[in-house]
Amino acid sequence: MLNIKEIIEKVIFDTVNDNVYKTKYRKPLVGYASSKDPLFYRLKEVAHKDHLLPSDLLSSAKTVVAYFIPFNEEVVAENRAHEYVAPSWALAYVETNRLIGDINRRLQEELIKQGVKTSILPATHNFDAETIMSKWSHRHVAYIAGLGTFGINNLLISKKGCAGRYGSFVIDVELKANEIVEEETCLYKKDQSCMYCFDNCPVEALNFERFKREKCYDYLLKVLDHFSDIDALCDVCGKCNCGPCAII
Repeated sequence: MLNIKEIIEKVIFDTVNDNVYKTKYRKPLVGYASSKDPLFYRLKEVAHKDHLLPSDLLSSAKTVVAYFIPFNEEVVAENRAHEYVAPSWALAYVETNRLIGDINRRLQEELIKQGVKTSILPATHNFDAETIMSKWSHRHVAYIAGLGTFGINNLLISKKGCAGRYGSFVIDVELKANEIVEEETCLYKKDQSCMYCFDNCPVEALNFERFKREKCYDYLLKVLDHFSDIDALCDVCGKCNCGPCAII
């Protein structure tokens, strides 16, 4: 008889292994955080003033589960080498968002059988259109769940890198929380030896003073037009996501 944690991880691993999409992945990471962790309140300061609390998603919330689905090396290399955005990277973005939807649906189905209540959010496009900031940031949630540290590219760098997609959900069962990762993974933050993401941003949106998210998003909308044949939500670039921290 599997326990709740084993069920969660089995569904995530099996869904990734058995996926029907073209994109290939490495083994996912899964992390856990207490819904009462005070860092969730800090997200109203560092992420979005209206960032949701776990209890906003599920009144009986006890644990927040975050997971990272890392891309394989090939799609990273193709986007790194491409003068624009590699079609394989654009496809990986779309397919992985769909895969996260598949995972969340299967998780709900399996956890309901165990009498566990869940609350999920889509992998992307759950942001405030005015501020271009998410009211539930999967990356920040994954940080609280001990899956990595933030680089100067504003991405969460896990022990497997940052090239991939994060998902998260809330449950009403208490599971042991992960420790926050203390050691820096970003090479610039460690010893200032790398600024790949700054150097390769096509619109110079990365800045030490503030992330120029409006410049980034305007560029992503142009990419969306370019790849409209792939999907209507293909607003992706990934040039800041393909440096030495992409695959670890």
